[in-house]
Order: sequence, then structure tokens, then C-alpha cells
Amino acid sequence: MTAKRSSSSDNSPRRIDRAFAETLRRLDPTTDPLVLDAATHAAFAVACGDAAFDLRQSRLTEGDLLPVDMEALEARLRASRWVCCPDLDESADAAVPLVLEDGRLYLRRYREYEFRLAANLRRIASHAPPRADLETVAPLFASLFPDARSGDVQAQAAALALVRSLLLVTGGPGTGKTTTVARVLLLLVARAQLAGEPPPRIALAAPTGRAAARLAD
Repeated sequence: MTAKRSSSSDNSPRRIDRAFAETLRRLDPTTDPLVLDAATHAAFAVACGDAAFDLRQSRLTEGDLLPVDMEALEARLRASRWVCCPDLDESADAAVPLVLEDGRLYLRRYREYEFRLAANLRRIASHAPPRADLETVAPLFASLFPDARSGDVQAQAAALALVRSLLLVTGGPGTGKTTTVARVLLLLVARAQLAGEPPPRIALAAPTGRAAARLAD
């Protein structure tokens, strides 16, 4: 889970990130300094919009300032009392503040956010897909997506949304994600009405105020 990094004057960890590592050092003065450096960068990664510190992009150094290779860094993290390495389908130990998973070092809270999100997505995807009675909404679909037969990717996404339990629609700004969502909702409501079924329950969420306002519109 990665987002665009926020701007920073020197792109270096903040005082609060270093304080987190210093807390670990006070609790256990024998903690490997390299683990403390990695913990600092794991905290800073969150401030930069990332869920974790990617060890593959690590520039951590040691001793005479030679870079530490990823294998050595992972081995020392695994040996630390402050780091747990749960299986992909297991929750992390609540008593340990850092999680090492797939070459990324997380603050435990943020790994658990991703873990729960993934579990819920799998749960939704495992549900039986809705009935594919597309013929009833074909005229409406054609009016909403007149270029559907010409490779319209919005039309493709809408058609898939009608026959799947879970669909992820991605795209840059202005590519029509919100418009597609609105038309999919219209199609779902229309299909329920034509089938004499209760209207679907709809919940919308957005990560920013601007996006929320756009969805509300």
C-alpha cells in the first residue's frame, strides 16, 4: 500500500520518528542500532504516505557508512525482540511494535490495517456473485455507455461490476472513476426495480474531503 510521498525539506526522519526508536533503545539498551534505524524509517514512512519502510529501497548504512544489504538487514530485524514475522494469514503479535513482512517493515498498527482490509476484501470476493440478468438493464446500459462496443473501459468496468461480488476500479485523475461508480449504482438500482426486489443498500466512502464531496454529488 503506497501513496505519493509528502514534501519534506530534507526528506529525513522527524524528531517524533527518532523518539520512537529512542524509546525502544531505552527499554532495551542492547537493541541493535541498525534495528533502531530501521524503526525510525518505518515511522517516517507513514508520514510520507507509505504503510511501511521498503527494505528494497533502504539506504541504511553502518560503521564506515557502507550500505547494509537487504539480506543482512532482514536477518538482524528477524533476530530483534521488537520485530515479529507472522504468516500472511495471521495477525501480528500485539506485544511487538514492528512487523517484518515481504521485505517491508511496518509499525504493527499499519500492518494490521492492511491485514484486516485484505481479509475483508477476500470475504466480500468469496460471496456468490449477483444474478447476471443483464438483459433487463441492457437498454439503460446502452444509453449510459453508447460507446460500449468501441472499447469503452468505463463500460467494461460497469459490466463486470454487475456480475462480480468485488471489483476494483483504478485510474488517474479525470479518467472517469466517479462517473463509472454513479452509473453502476444506477444500473444496480434499476435491475432491482425491474426484478421486483428491494433496492440495494449502498454505502460510499472516500479518503479525502474533496473525494467525498464528489461522491456525494
